[in-house]
Amino acid sequence: MIPSVRHLALSLALVGLPSLGWADTRRFALIAGANDGGADRITLRYAVSDATAFGAVLEDLGGVPRSNQTLLIEPDRAVLQDAIHNLAETVKVAEERGMRTEVVFYYSGHSNEDGLLLGDTQYDYPALKEDLESIGADVRIAVLDSCASGALVRTKGGVARPAFLEDRSNDVEGTAYLMSSSADEAAQESDAVGASFFTHYLVSGLRGGADLSQDGRVTLDEAYRYATAETLKRTERTSLGAQHATYSYKLGGHGDFVFTDLSATTSSLVLDEGTRGRFFVRDDEGNLIAEVEKNDGRSVELALRPGTYTVVLDRESKQFDGVFDIGEAEHLMIGDIEFLEFQGEVATARGGQAVAAAPPDAPVAGEDSEAIAPLAPVSPGAMDPVDTGVRMSLGVARAASTGFELGVVGAIATDVAGTQIGTAFNKADSVEGMQVSLAYNQAAVLHGMQIAMGVNVVSGVSTGWQSAMFLNVASGELTGFQSAFVNVGERVRGIQTGFVNQAREAHGIQIGLVNAGGDGSGVQFGLVNVAGDYKGAAFGLVTVHKKGYNHVFVNSGTIDPFLVSASWGSQYVYTNVQLGMQFKSGGNPSLAVGIGGHLPIRKFYVDGDIGGGYRFGGSAEGPVVRFRVQPGFAFGQHFAIQTGIIVEAQSALGLLGPDPTPEVVTIDEVGRTVGWTVGLRF
Repeated sequence: MIPSVRHLALSLALVGLPSLGWADTRRFALIAGANDGGADRITLRYAVSDATAFGAVLEDLGGVPRSNQTLLIEPDRAVLQDAIHNLAETVKVAEERGMRTEVVFYYSGHSNEDGLLLGDTQYDYPALKEDLESIGADVRIAVLDSCASGALVRTKGGVARPAFLEDRSNDVEGTAYLMSSSADEAAQESDAVGASFFTHYLVSGLRGGADLSQDGRVTLDEAYRYATAETLKRTERTSLGAQHATYSYKLGGHGDFVFTDLSATTSSLVLDEGTRGRFFVRDDEGNLIAEVEKNDGRSVELALRPGTYTVVLDRESKQFDGVFDIGEAEHLMIGDIEFLEFQGEVATARGGQAVAAAPPDAPVAGEDSEAIAPLAPVSPGAMDPVDTGVRMSLGVARAASTGFELGVVGAIATDVAGTQIGTAFNKADSVEGMQVSLAYNQAAVLHGMQIAMGVNVVSGVSTGWQSAMFLNVASGELTGFQSAFVNVGERVRGIQTGFVNQAREAHGIQIGLVNAGGDGSGVQFGLVNVAGDYKGAAFGLVTVHKKGYNHVFVNSGTIDPFLVSASWGSQYVYTNVQLGMQFKSGGNPSLAVGIGGHLPIRKFYVDGDIGGGYRFGGSAEGPVVRFRVQPGFAFGQHFAIQTGIIVEAQSALGLLGPDPTPEVVTIDEVGRTVGWTVGLRF
């Protein structure tokens, strides 16, 4: 679907969404990223990923859900212009419904002093400004991260001002432009940060780094000042020279535009007041999410999604790091005590001369004239190995290794790229390959496989397979497979198979006698299945999910006129125990167990289950089979009415001869009925 059609199809849905923190206000965003600037321009590396990162922070904290965003990848002029016109129509519909509207436009890519360079097309600045200002929103914010983007403010309209308003009432109207560079400067991107400098620091600021007032909100002024200062600081010593962000605005009213509200997220990383230095925050895939320089005396809160993060602290030519897990609705505060110092890597230059790693602000050469950047520090888990081949030890080696490492008693290394085999144990900070031992394998970060007769342990992020006779432990996030008598994980995305499987969050499949999935999703197969808020299904004899389908039912029947049953299970699959009663003379109770499915449709639902059991005593003693399909309506969580079809079958065992034996029996059919059932759910 082309962007214009996609946007048009969404336009009606957008204005019906909740305002997400800004009363009677709808925020919309048009975000474009283009690495291709034409045949005579070097292809950029990070324009598209910059656009994605900017959209993510608006979704998390900026009051712009994904449904209110239009993301364009490698658009030409016609596509971008068409998207702007469609956005104007969407805003018009919203305003006709009496809503206040705010629009954020973001572009990352090539440009020159005349306009945006989109493939082989050019979007001239005067036309761009005219199109943007034709959007009838109360507030329009335009962010351009491209070369010579400051030339935009030379065109008609827009006057540079010394500062944005400081009043926090957010009652403003008008247009503001933020440009990453002046009219005669190149915008620089960096392999070290995996982004352009300006967008990297703008996003870091919007996540909380720019909240100097510590009021839990980042205003347009705070975000601009932060991104400008950090971009200038990090580009002063590059070969292209300092990069100066510029801005122009025509905003009136009584306040400043609140760009992000940090309370919009339930999870964050808090740097306490006593810490100081430059902090680099990377996600579990190694992407640099935020970079903050902080002095002691004030705390800094970075709003992040739940997950595992590695934080590197650079202070006074020393480097420290730590790995932190942030859960849902968790505000994790960290200080100096959580960090451990590590030594910067010493590399060998071609020719044999040993050189120390470059400091964080040292310039490095790049292939692209717009991709020259200082180097950001990395954690020791990202070091390149320095020893190769086969090495043998008694368990005392503390060096990085590639190839094959054999420990007569045990093998220990900082970083392993290859195979580590220890008779008793293996230990490494980072493993890219395999650990094999009889008793114990331990790694901080694993990308590969652990095999042990005893225990496997991973303390950080891991991808791959843990296989042990007795126990697997993954205290970080594991993406892959665990197989052992007991499997324990913090966040497991994949498969756990064993007698006992436990995870705080299990996303995938658990197969075992006892499964505990936490607040996860997927499928559980086991004798006993336990979970909290679990999005998925569970199959077993006993399934207990805290937010699952757990109820008591009273129903009418046919062969058994009165049925009481208890059900417990996941949100969609449940097991039950059914007690049937007959009121006629000589009637005896029946007991059956079954499995069923629950399909919720708002307050309506449909239950279907099948069970089998036995009637005890009397002339009708024998097996019972029961099948039910029951639509229902829930008046509340603990009260509903339901009715439907019930099919019951009953057979009796008759004994023959004066001296009957269990081997001489006949089965007499007592009844097979189809009827209507009515009941209550509690």
